[in-house]
Amino acid sequence: GGFKINLLKPVVEQWKDREDLLVMFVDSYDVLFAASSEAIIQKFLDFNSKAVFSAEQFCWPDQKLASSYPKVGLGKRFLCSGGYIGYAPVIHALLNNNDIKDTDDDQLYYTKIFLNQNDHGIRLDHRSHIFQNLNGAEDEVELKVSENDTYVYNTFYNTRSAIYHGNGASKIFLNYLGNYIPNQWNKENGCVHCSQDNIELPSDRDTWPTVFLALFVETPTPFLPQVLEKIQRLDYPTQRMSVWIHNQDNYHEAMFSKWIKDIRSIYSNVHYVSSGEEISEADARRTAMETCISSNNCDYYFAVDSL
Repeated sequence: GGFKINLLKPVVEQWKDREDLLVMFVDSYDVLFAASSEAIIQKFLDFNSKAVFSAEQFCWPDQKLASSYPKVGLGKRFLCSGGYIGYAPVIHALLNNNDIKDTDDDQLYYTKIFLNQNDHGIRLDHRSHIFQNLNGAEDEVELKVSENDTYVYNTFYNTRSAIYHGNGASKIFLNYLGNYIPNQWNKENGCVHCSQDNIELPSDRDTWPTVFLALFVETPTPFLPQVLEKIQRLDYPTQRMSVWIHNQDNYHEAMFSKWIKDIRSIYSNVHYVSSGEEISEADARRTAMETCISSNNCDYYFAVDSL
């Protein structure tokens, strides 16, 4: 929203005359960095541009503007405001180009600048050299594994991006990539960080931390019975676990009805939100987290998403 621009304005104001300084903005919770600052700077310099915005295949939020965009031979055509980089005076000028309300759309704000008066030297990262937006692009990227490295490679454009953005409906896919990048997994050691910050549990399992397991089934999910079976087989005392379920698909109702009857006496607490209650995924996730925070039986929150 426009609040992102309004929050940035006073920060960038102090650098408005720093022609030697680069400013980069990315969205926060749905972004992975997969390259060093030096590599990102070099990728930007290779564009020979004053500012570079990420690109995507969808013209959002105003599809009527699609015809106004320049044609692109190979690559993504439309601006995405989830990631951009440029020289400080240029970014300052972009932020102060027009007034914007906190509730207005920031992507539309930058789109209009790009289309109507692009005297700021904006270029789009059509082939994901710096920014890889994943929404609608999951088929383009592959995990590549070497002896000491795992990275994501765009097979359409032969590029290896520095920043991966799980925009739109691609956040679960971004979570999947986050199991491997940056520097999370390699062929020699497997999971690089799995042995870090482990907790030494006491021998008395009745004193182990309490776990709040939140299961979100937002779409029809194949092999869901096998997933539920694996949850029951977790090597953890069930009386130290609470299970909170949000099911948004009517097809799974009968199966969940039976499963909940089987587990209700096993776990410390079981709560089920059925598809008939018509609670959105966002509201369900917020409610589950708030329930955990307010509970005396939630030392750890464990979220499980069906795919």
